[in-house]
Amino acid sequence: MSWKEKLNITFSITTGDGATYTPLLAQSNTMSIDMLASSFEFSGIDGSLVKRKSTSGRSFPLVFFFTGDDHLDISDNFIESSKNKQPWTVVHPKYGDLYVQPLTIKRDDSSLNSSGFSVEVRETIKQSYPHASTSKKDSITTLSASTTSTAAGLFTAAVKSATTDDKAAFSDAITLVYEQYSQNIETSDDSTSLRNLYQKAISAVDVLGINTIQEFIQFPVDSASGISSKLSQLTTAYNQLTDLSTFSLKEYFQAIGASIISGMCLASIEPGDSDYSKRKDIVSTIDSIISVYNSYIESLDNAQDDNLSLAEAFSVDPEIISVTDRLVKETVANLNDVIFGAAVENTYTVQYPTNLIILSHMLLGKASPDNITELMAANDFTRDELIQIKKGREITYYV
Repeated sequence: MSWKEKLNITFSITTGDGATYTPLLAQSNTMSIDMLASSFEFSGIDGSLVKRKSTSGRSFPLVFFFTGDDHLDISDNFIESSKNKQPWTVVHPKYGDLYVQPLTIKRDDSSLNSSGFSVEVRETIKQSYPHASTSKKDSITTLSASTTSTAAGLFTAAVKSATTDDKAAFSDAITLVYEQYSQNIETSDDSTSLRNLYQKAISAVDVLGINTIQEFIQFPVDSASGISSKLSQLTTAYNQLTDLSTFSLKEYFQAIGASIISGMCLASIEPGDSDYSKRKDIVSTIDSIISVYNSYIESLDNAQDDNLSLAEAFSVDPEIISVTDRLVKETVANLNDVIFGAAVENTYTVQYPTNLIILSHMLLGKASPDNITELMAANDFTRDELIQIKKGREITYYV
């Protein structure tokens, strides 16, 4: 089909409640794709283990308008339809049929004859991949444990000894991680546990006790902090793995990097009461895991030695790539399913002077103390705005 023929396709959105809307699509629309893996070639194995350009889903910021005498009523109906948690089916003239979840919805009624919408959507899948006979949580827990143990086994088999300089590099990285983990301590029990794990990890460096170091590195997984903090701490630990100058350091990066990703995936399936209340929080978790995973794959690819005949030539192990890849994909599939139950971020531009009580009733359906508190938490209101909110003020709310 030519591009001219595609432009004749009517843009439409069928929301989760089955209602179909046909707004005018703005000319400026873009698409982004998250990459899940790179290509790897291994000595003695034909082809690539992980195909380049494997993706986790596309993101689309859609910009469209409802026009006509009844555009306000249609816009109100669209907002009501968007409260349904089921995915949307979008027919797009450039990108074809899309099965998506809305993440944020921004409405602008400042024009007299139209209502503009800017909606960020993320493509989802109709059936989770890969299939599992056990629950997703159990499956991810098992895959996480397998990734960690595989990483430890490969390191132990490959590194029988290490130079004094390499051991010093291990210790320095562990100490930097300890200092940064310490800044996020929330309880005295966590402080004691972290200090004990750190001391054991430092002692384990001399005997290359990778299991003990892994336990220390994965400390945030079981800490009292929320998921966002846990992933941030684990990302910080990953960012300390910068020295890949020797065979031992490369093997250490391969093992600890996989262990960190394992910890991130494991942490993602144990949310607190408020961790996943908003869709953007879930997307942030997905993005954090994929970002570290992509960096890990790229760094390993670059670290491989061209001449494998050397006594200590480093080649990425296909087993660790395989198990880590499956873990990440299973985790992302699980998080995409969790999005169904989370709230969508909406932005409303105030059209006339109003107050919190009226806005709470209009946007959240009821002017209850909880709804008013929710609006206050989502918006940085000034003292004057607690009395009156002026025309043109953007209000963020979640439904």
